[in-house]
Amino acid sequence: MSNKRSEKNQDRYKKNKRNRKLKIIVILILFLSVGSGLLGWKVYKDFRNTSDNIFQDITTQNKRSEPVDVKVEDHPFSMLLLGTDSGDLGRTEKGRSDTVMLLTVNKQQEKMTILSIPRDTYTEIIGHGTKDKINHAYAFGG
Repeated sequence: MSNKRSEKNQDRYKKNKRNRKLKIIVILILFLSVGSGLLGWKVYKDFRNTSDNIFQDITTQNKRSEPVDVKVEDHPFSMLLLGTDSGDLGRTEKGRSDTVMLLTVNKQQEKMTILSIPRDTYTEIIGHGTKDKINHAYAFGG
């Protein structure tokens, strides 16, 4: 009879041990899930806050009505510089602009600035009615 009791006690002990292990595993999984969820939420909120802070809506200006005379001192002017892939090895398409730079010359202030626009900048392509990479604009419209 004592063997039967000790076997029952051993069975209970083994079940309790398994239950404890299972509880610990469930608690760990729950803790890791909640922790990773909170971390993901924090990263998302930080990303969203940063993107909201750096976004600036641009205002467009109308083009000049008269042509720019680059010889006149008080007329600053800008030029778009494009480095294009014209298509070698028998290709016939226009190609993409590999380099996009905006050069502004202001003789009055004796200042010249150049802005490099990353070729993968995602933007609206005016006249094409879509959004795409800025380097595709040349291929779409020249």
